[in-house]
Amino acid sequence: MRLANGIVIDKQATFGRLRFSALRREVFEQNEDGTPSDVVKERTYDLKSKTQRRMIRVSIPPVRRCGIMPITPRWIL
Repeated sequence: MRLANGIVIDKQATFGRLRFSALRREVFEQNEDGTPSDVVKERTYDLKSKTQRRMIRVSIPPVRRCGIMPITPRWIL
């Protein structure tokens, strides 16, 4: 199923307050010789949702490819 406008949900009612739990993993790009480079391809975080009563895993690609400086959330520092 493809939805042209995506799915619109009530974030507060669905997820409630999300809290950072952990940086689960980082996926790095590979060099031409197959070794991992130091360029991050994506990061995966675990978030706690009180409304869902479980962890939610979220993968986010880096934004620096767009020429935008990535913003580090306060809870990662």
